[in-house]
Amino acid sequence: EETPARRAADVPAVVVDLGDRVGLLRPVAITAPCLSCHGAAERVLPEVKLASDGGPTAYAEGDLRGFFWAEARK
Repeated sequence: EETPARRAADVPAVVVDLGDRVGLLRPVAITAPCLSCHGAAERVLPEVKLASDGGPTAYAEGDLRGFFWAEARK
């Protein structure tokens, strides 16, 4: 079952107090270069299809792909 993609711009960054550190969780957006491998089937390059391990596809530019995590000491 497919679920509608979330837009990265709609997901706020989150700052987390970890006591002696501060963590930052920030969304990663799909950008135009990502679509050569992760876009709609007709946009994925033939050489990528041959080498692909079945990774995620059907993304559109701006879709949420995941998150960056960073920590810094206070």
